[in-house]
Amino acid sequence: SLTKEGLELMQDAEERLAIFPDEHPQVQEYWPYIERLTYFFNNFNQDTFQLDQQLIDYDPSAEQSKTENDPHQNVLQQEELIRILLESEKAIPDSEMIKNVIASNYGTLAWYQLLDKQFTAAERSARAGLEKDPDEEWINTNLALALLYQGKWEEALPVYKRLKDKPYDKGTYRDTFLEDLNLLEKEGITHPDVMKARELLKNK
Repeated sequence: SLTKEGLELMQDAEERLAIFPDEHPQVQEYWPYIERLTYFFNNFNQDTFQLDQQLIDYDPSAEQSKTENDPHQNVLQQEELIRILLESEKAIPDSEMIKNVIASNYGTLAWYQLLDKQFTAAERSARAGLEKDPDEEWINTNLALALLYQGKWEEALPVYKRLKDKPYDKGTYRDTFLEDLNLLEKEGITHPDVMKARELLKNK
């Protein structure tokens, strides 16, 4: 209800500053704030606001998770983040934004579970993320690994074949697949079928 008033106030502020030259100290000090607030009022929506209100406990936990080095603790913290998000979703069930956030966090949980050698749980988490938001395609990188390390090569193979040449980030999924295999190997996590995956990915 305040967006219209907010935009009117920003317009008033612009008009007041317009009497000064652009290089005036007050113009340079206040103009960035006016731009940010104008953007905020123009792009405000109820879903975003409600999500922010629901996730008051989310950000501190997320920051703690980012700095945690113990894979098992990361798993526990990420599971708690998802619990908070799923509770938040009940208040705004039709929000595409929260579906996307939940999916992404399931993908992150799957990675932590891989590092904790919880391969079956990692598969469940990856599938849950993709079901929540199929557009979060990158979660397939963790799904393929979860299948691979369970010895489900025949199930992992189509995922690798389908995505390996597809553009992703600054390269292709092939690059990410190989990088993840290297990272897990450095952590002492391997499987006989990793060789099959490497051979497939190295063949252009």
